[in-house]
Amino acid sequence: MDIARTETMILTEDIEKMKDFYADKLGLEVIRYDGHVAAFKAGISMHPRNERHTKSADTPNNVDIALWVRDMDAAAKELKGRGVSFTTEPFDEGPIFLGMITDPEGNDVLLLQRK
Repeated sequence: MDIARTETMILTEDIEKMKDFYADKLGLEVIRYDGHVAAFKAGISMHPRNERHTKSADTPNNVDIALWVRDMDAAAKELKGRGVSFTTEPFDEGPIFLGMITDPEGNDVLLLQRK
């Protein structure tokens, strides 16, 4: 699988508060913020919990792993060939393609491709 970069994604109830903490308190450089996703140069991003994520508010682990791939179709085919099942089949999500798998411990691993 041709990975372009990796990212740790924090699921949050209050993205504005979390973005302010990581930017203003910790000093991380914001590279994207649109009210829905906050991304930092350090390889951390934030996303509100929603129906697409398998974790609920009472789950202690609020971290997803995001793998940015260069070619979603090729990555999905390769992973399926290795016996990996998708919890969310790759789909078009506006400026990106997104697919999701779950590791053996229940952590979500997102595959993302910029269009």
